[in-house]
Amino acid sequence: MLKNQKQHPYLLLWIFAILFPLISLSNLEGDGWTINLHDTYYVISQKEIIILHSVYLVLLGGLYWLMRKRKLSNALNIFHGLACFLIPMYLILMNRNEWDPSTHALFYKLYLIAIALLIWLLAQIGFVINLLLGFRKNAVLEENT
Repeated sequence: MLKNQKQHPYLLLWIFAILFPLISLSNLEGDGWTINLHDTYYVISQKEIIILHSVYLVLLGGLYWLMRKRKLSNALNIFHGLACFLIPMYLILMNRNEWDPSTHALFYKLYLIAIALLIWLLAQIGFVINLLLGFRKNAVLEENT
């Protein structure tokens, strides 16, 4: 599957976009997110987060599909594709587990979530860098021919 990922990363993202809701539909009783802006609370359920992330994976797959003629870095393709699926799955599983309400366990959970989000953010930055390098490599190849 990873050999195919090197040549067609959009296929892996589109497969993950289908698998992500199917895998996480098993027991969606997580809290979701609560966002407080000034005097207004926005509550986003976990089902909505999963649907939005699946749409995000489809859009990323579309960008990879548009870039299929360009030379992209295989390592960045694999890192980005796996991080886009594994990190959100990890966060959903972290949200399902019952945690000890003590302060020490809460800080440990927040620390793990922060590390996961940092890895996800680095994967997104790597995606943008990969696209820019793809444009650069093609420009250099066209100059040489």
